[in-house]
Amino acid sequence: MGKDPAFLFYSSDFLLGTLVMSFEDKGKYITLLSYMHHNGRINEDTIKLLVGEISDNLKLKFRIDEDGLWYNERLEEEMEKRRKFNSVCQNNGKLGGRPTKVRKRKLKEEVLTTNAEADAKYPFEKFWSMYDKPTEKQSCEIKWAKLIEQDKELIFQKLPAYVEATPERQYRKNPLTYLTRRIWLDEHIPDIYTAPKKSAIEQFIES
Repeated sequence: MGKDPAFLFYSSDFLLGTLVMSFEDKGKYITLLSYMHHNGRINEDTIKLLVGEISDNLKLKFRIDEDGLWYNERLEEEMEKRRKFNSVCQNNGKLGGRPTKVRKRKLKEEVLTTNAEADAKYPFEKFWSMYDKPTEKQSCEIKWAKLIEQDKELIFQKLPAYVEATPERQYRKNPLTYLTRRIWLDEHIPDIYTAPKKSAIEQFIES
């Protein structure tokens, strides 16, 4: 499936959330949300290129991750909800349309069974131990519970190579960032970190 062309926009939330913002900032805000929806998180240089200077009020609408990229938390939550909704619709279409009450009950039972099996097969604690960067565990566990089985399976396939490529934990993304931004889908593996070479004087002192 191609890029989702839309995301849910709650007009009342927008009006209340931008009540003290200028019309200029409101225009910048919706422009940045639209761009982030299509392109993901962006750096400050791109923001300034798109809308110019950012006021303090507008900055409050965004967060900055460990890579210095700006994002809107609510936008990413709504995008994830819509992704899951579209997935359910596709599955219903394959089965002949919206399920009846009986089939809904069966589907719910199947989902609960599948989730229980996935939790046993791909436990969060195993992921946590493999990732080996203990930060924001509770948030990570909640995020892990929302992942589908195929994602968990792929993570366990890709994670060892990612961890091996980032032996120094400070150069490894935080686990919540890894899960939220779906880093396991990246085709590339980051370059293995190598410590800077020691100078001749340092080598002489050690010897």
